[in-house]
Amino acid sequence: MIASTISLIFFEHAALLWLLPLAFLPWLPSARRGQASYAALRWVARDRSSRWLERLLRTCASLGFGALVIALAAPRLPESASETVVRGAEIVVLLDRSLSMDQPFGKPSNAVLDLHGTTKAQVAQRLLALFARERASDLFGLVLFSTLPLPVLPFTNNQDAIQAAIGATATSRALADTDVGLGLLAAARYFDGRPYSGSRVIVLISDGGAQLDPVARERITDAFVRNRISLYWMYIRSRFGPGLPAANEPESPADDAIPERALHRFFLSLKTPYRVYQAEDAEALQHAIDDLSRVESTPLQLRTLHPGADLRRSPLAVALAAIGLLACASLWTIRPWQGS
Repeated sequence: MIASTISLIFFEHAALLWLLPLAFLPWLPSARRGQASYAALRWVARDRSSRWLERLLRTCASLGFGALVIALAAPRLPESASETVVRGAEIVVLLDRSLSMDQPFGKPSNAVLDLHGTTKAQVAQRLLALFARERASDLFGLVLFSTLPLPVLPFTNNQDAIQAAIGATATSRALADTDVGLGLLAAARYFDGRPYSGSRVIVLISDGGAQLDPVARERITDAFVRNRISLYWMYIRSRFGPGLPAANEPESPADDAIPERALHRFFLSLKTPYRVYQAEDAEALQHAIDDLSRVESTPLQLRTLHPGADLRRSPLAVALAAIGLLACASLWTIRPWQGS
């Protein structure tokens, strides 16, 4: 079911409409009327067709000027909103753009200090693009973070906009610091004030590398519980990083000194669903994508704004026709005889 609303026409430059009264200038008495002199005016026969032609040309001049003023005022219809119901999920992707994401991805090769190859940022970009394509019915939002969060894309299901935003994520150098706490809070704010329809997900794509203080942990927990958000962490492991503990590996107090393990332990303590995927190679990445593609889809009410139609074409066509007629009449006009 689609519902749309259309309002009245509005003008982007409405102040120009004050020039419309100038369209009556062609109807004012002409100073050139008395330049033609005849021996006796009563001998000049009445020419009714000329009078109508004169009125037509004056009307064309008024229409041409008025239409140009209206076109310059830029008339358009206001934006309209349509609401549709689709099946999907509301997903905010939180992408790490700290300096560590520019390091090589994957397990080290034969050379101990082999620092060449695909970076973690490039892997994250490819992963995100594939994930978005497989979830074409979802609403996606995108937030980058390093020192501070940077909201990039509001909720949309426009794949062109989503892919363009993803394609721009790895085009510049990253910043040194990582504040995943501010990033998580910024992503959670995407759901503030939105009616709950189910399947709210934040997908964190990061290599960890950050510690959270108690205040940040409490704020994140409250935000996730309040908005009923599930967290999926795509952990992109560094070549020489310790990685996350295995499922059967016992906890160790030393884990608190390793940022990614401390972050994982905090996520496990959240009161909302949490899953983690450790991406070490292409096979692990594909498994993560396949698993994320099975995120529950529920009915979503999608509100789409459509830009208002530009209405300048019609007044410009009227102005062109009127000015063209005046130009033709000017070429065919016989100049008045000037008496001695």
